[in-house]
Amino acid sequence: MCFVFFSFNGITQSDTLQNTYRKSVIGKIGLGYVWAEYGAVFEYKFHYSKKSNFKLGAHLGGSYYGFEETGGLALYTGLVGITGGKNSHFEFTVGANWALTGDAAGEWEYIPAGTLGYRYQKPFGRFIWRAGVGWPFWMNAGIGVGFN
Repeated sequence: MCFVFFSFNGITQSDTLQNTYRKSVIGKIGLGYVWAEYGAVFEYKFHYSKKSNFKLGAHLGGSYYGFEETGGLALYTGLVGITGGKNSHFEFTVGANWALTGDAAGEWEYIPAGTLGYRYQKPFGRFIWRAGVGWPFWMNAGIGVGFN
């Protein structure tokens, strides 16, 4: 699990996206049938719809995964959508993992990825907790911090 600490200064409206910090760092873990991963992801929200209270952003991250008797590094990129205006949010991600295989050849393998989940983050709250289900890791969870 990854814990990140920052020091913060004052907040201006241009730094935020409708009661939410634009940037986040989230430590994550994921479990599948015979594999597991842990890592961190950076999130940047770039769009907000006042009518539907929908936020759209991008994820970029990395992790270490274990698969049966081998393991390796993985890079993740994708889009994240967040709905909800108070403390509870529905979150979905769609993207791709590029996994570096643990064999001698060390080749990169493309794996489509996506999640559906719950996200707890108060308006202008720095603390983030999320949990969900998806592919390639069936269950995933993370904690993080929002900042500008």
